[in-house]
Amino acid sequence: MAHVEENVEMEWLIIVFIMLFVIAPVMWLKPSPRQKRQQALRTQIAKQGVSIKLEKPPLHHFRGTMPAYRWHYPQEGPGPDFLLVRDSNASEALTPFHAGWRWRIAPLRPLPDAATAALKTLLERLPQDALVVQSTPYALTL
Repeated sequence: MAHVEENVEMEWLIIVFIMLFVIAPVMWLKPSPRQKRQQALRTQIAKQGVSIKLEKPPLHHFRGTMPAYRWHYPQEGPGPDFLLVRDSNASEALTPFHAGWRWRIAPLRPLPDAATAALKTLLERLPQDALVVQSTPYALTL
């Protein structure tokens, strides 16, 4: 009788092991709390008209990609062309602008005073890992 009980226990142990083997990949696919939080933030940002993509930033000697947050300008009001780079990733030869940022491509015409003030405020509030602010006629990209 003890031999039969051992076989039953062994069968249950094998069944539990097989179930864990089947369920484990599903648990790996389940998003982590960090991934859930990031997805919630991305959904909120998308609702406000911002697109996010992983792109190679316009920086020399940078390998890999970074998230690019892009706000599109209205078609009837295209934006100016410029590229600002944080001092930590900019050459000393570039012209300083404001709060540790340098022009890599300065706008052809000076920005209006209101736009310059808004841009300076934005630059002061950006986290240290924000390295590039780029404007094209179509969008402002961080």
